[in-house]
Amino acid sequence: MSDDLVIDSQGGAKINDIPVKLKNVKERKYCDITVVCGTNDTITKRPLQKVHNGIKNLIDQAKKKAVNVKLSSIPPRTDGMVDSTRTDMINDIISKQAIESDVTFISNDTNF
Repeated sequence: MSDDLVIDSQGGAKINDIPVKLKNVKERKYCDITVVCGTNDTITKRPLQKVHNGIKNLIDQAKKKAVNVKLSSIPPRTDGMVDSTRTDMINDIISKQAIESDVTFISNDTNF
């Protein structure tokens, strides 16, 4: 198990892009992986069921790469660029799937 700190990001990514990125991570087990979800999935018209499936896949891939997986909510935005109702629905899906998958959920709503 590696204790190295690795910070990686993928601007413009949607939830379905992250499992692909995780598959390309070196074949070693990390102590922790934290995935910070962004707002790109809130501005698409993708059905919520497809977003949910993407979250499940993301968690599955992250669990293959780390002992502890943490998944953050989408931070709130006040610039009018995203649908806050859809953001709340996706955050609810992330939260419930994190609990079901036994990974840590970090709510950013309490931080803003």
